[in-house]
Amino acid sequence: MEQLRKIGMTDGEVRVYSALLELGPSTTGAIVRESGISSSKVYPVLERLISMGLATYIKEGKVKIFRTTSPKRLLELIESREEEIREQKEGIKKLIPELMRRQGRRSRGHEAMVYEGYDGIRSYYNDLLKRATNGEERLVFGARTGYPIAKGVRYFFQDYHRKWSGRGLKTKIIFNSRLKGSKHARFYEDSKNTQVRYLPQFTMSSIGMHKDTIDMLVWTREGATLFVIKSKEVARTFMNYFNVLWKSAE
Repeated sequence: MEQLRKIGMTDGEVRVYSALLELGPSTTGAIVRESGISSSKVYPVLERLISMGLATYIKEGKVKIFRTTSPKRLLELIESREEEIREQKEGIKKLIPELMRRQGRRSRGHEAMVYEGYDGIRSYYNDLLKRATNGEERLVFGARTGYPIAKGVRYFFQDYHRKWSGRGLKTKIIFNSRLKGSKHARFYEDSKNTQVRYLPQFTMSSIGMHKDTIDMLVWTREGATLFVIKSKEVARTFMNYFNVLWKSAE
């Protein structure tokens, strides 16, 4: 029944729905005993299941007898939500140009943003890929050793780099010399449109540079935080610093 929770049903809704499936047509007393939900809470839960079309009832005298509807209703519920999401997505698409116009009107040429957690970081890099045009170059310094990262995150960055280099976009990377010969480093060394060099360094962060944007990815035991600065002047300074280090790297 974990799948029911994944589609947005609460623990109480799952327990009552499961109890009804097991019991068949039942009174609230039987549902309370089977589900472990208190009598004061079972009625609101049943009302929510009825509103979702997952349960119904008939009256026998003054007593309500509850039962589930066809489990196929779950698919109909998901399809209905998918339609709502599609409509919301179309509405947001139409709204985005106006929001971007208003955002640009307030911009003074310098922006700073913070992304926390895997989803936020992934959205930034995916957006960076969408905005990049063929022939552009990304510089990365401090590609790191330190706290271990989840395989899923590492695979995301490798898949991201395949897409980046596959579009004819270039990359220069300065790795920590401790990574030399590692499987991780060899992946980038073997990637097309990618140059890799090494310097003795030990950092818990990496700094990426692309056009007018600088991003610093900081890793800790708790997870990752991405700091982004958008400024032509700051980006130019960091790129000049990178080029000096690139000449010294092996």
